Amino acid sequence: MHHWNGSGTGRPSDTIRTWGTVPAYYGLDGILDDILVFDKALTAEKVSEHFSNYPATVPEIPPRPLPKLDQNPGRFGAFYTKLNYYPGWDDLWPVEQDPDVVVCFGDNPVKFIFWRGIRYGPCWVSENENWMADQSLETWGIGADDIEGCFEHMQDRHCRFSHVRSLRTLTPGRLSIGVMPPSAPTITPGSPIPRRGGNAGWMSTTMFIRMPLR
Repeated sequence: MHHWNGSGTGRPSDTIRTWGTVPAYYGLDGILDDILVFDKALTAEKVSEHFSNYPATVPEIPPRPLPKLDQNPGRFGAFYTKLNYYPGWDDLWPVEQDPDVVVCFGDNPVKFIFWRGIRYGPCWVSENENWMADQSLETWGIGADDIEGCFEHMQDRHCRFSHVRSLRTLTPGRLSIGVMPPSAPTITPGSPIPRRGGNAGWMSTTMFIRMPLR
């Protein structure tokens, strides 16, 4: 699906920079009732008229909540698992048996999740399945070198380079998780973008997680 930015350059707009785009990345995950083709641009009034001729109904698409852990193990620890989203999305991922990591806190329903759908960015998941995540390091060019917008782990959409590992349990109430995301570019996502000085755009993070004291 293309959303043209109106700049006359013939390039689609994007959420980061208007010049940091790809021709088309997202498909249409929905339902098309009718397709109309016109030989000229329609006015806003004509678009509204056509739209009003088709009553809006609830599409026959099931809800798609973010993944849930099938069964909480009931103890503190980091566990490898495979978090499923919905079949159309899951079938696009030729991954190993347990590509994701979930940290559980005993009988506490809150979880710390590293899921490939968010490029293994760490996410707190509440007892009612609300997800909260933050970003990782961002970098970009300066002036004329700013040709692709933001380089960050979220651009590694297929997780070709991002990965997570449960490193070790240090004590019964303390463990470590290793996350290595790349600073991937927008237009050329095949490899992480080199940084200044020729160093590869990688970030390595070790997280130490403790079981809350009671």
